[in-house]
Amino acid sequence: QGFFKLIRVGLPNKLRGEIWEITCGSVYLRMQNQRLYKSLLEEFKGRTSVAIDEIEKDLNRSLPEYPAYQDDEGIGRLRRVLTVYSWKNPEVGYCQAMNIVGAALLIYMSEEQAFWCLSQVCDTMLPGYYSKTMYGTLLDQKVFEELVKKTMPILAEHITKNDIQLSVVSLPWFLSLFINSMPLVFAFRIMDVFFMEGPKTLFQVALAILRINGEELLDAPDDGIFISVLKGYFSTLGDSAHPNSTNPKVQQITRFQELMVIAFREFSGISEAMI
Repeated sequence: QGFFKLIRVGLPNKLRGEIWEITCGSVYLRMQNQRLYKSLLEEFKGRTSVAIDEIEKDLNRSLPEYPAYQDDEGIGRLRRVLTVYSWKNPEVGYCQAMNIVGAALLIYMSEEQAFWCLSQVCDTMLPGYYSKTMYGTLLDQKVFEELVKKTMPILAEHITKNDIQLSVVSLPWFLSLFINSMPLVFAFRIMDVFFMEGPKTLFQVALAILRINGEELLDAPDDGIFISVLKGYFSTLGDSAHPNSTNPKVQQITRFQELMVIAFREFSGISEAMI
């Protein structure tokens, strides 16, 4: 329990890569297959495929705000990780958003660590998310809609009545592990918990986002305004959640900390089995 608590408080950058690898189990895959990454890299050197063409298109769109992906060295690392994965798992090959997840992993991990961690995410943790039909993500969006109905019936009714497509809003959250939606420092904190506690983390955080913004979302008449309310919220995650409080301790609580508390306290009943 203590370990869980510490992870929710946030990991130090120095340990992040190692703890992600340990908590999601990819460290064991890496240890069992020590030569595989290098040998696949050698074996398929210079070969082209549809996946590789797709990867090339997306390489420059991976975390554009992060300077390491604006130079050849950073892009080269990401290219190798995604390419080797496409050779190891040709059924999936490459799917959009894998570049985002891969780029985030490489900030804290070596190429080989990132390759195994990405494999664990795509093959085991989020099966069917990164596939041609994206059946895993689409299925989880339906589950998410049901959970919104169950936990926030008034908001769910508003969404249906105004013909708002909830999955248009939430699908990118799930697919990119929130990396594309909120500032990186906060997305990494969600990933800390995701690797430890699994996919239910994504549901808990997504529900908490809707709960916190519920009143404003009830005034949103269409998809566009619904999305812009949430964009506005994500851009203020570092601000105080209670700016008008007279208690300095309460004033220091950020909107992101409030999000984490609501996700894991109010939605603690959301389990893997239930999903």
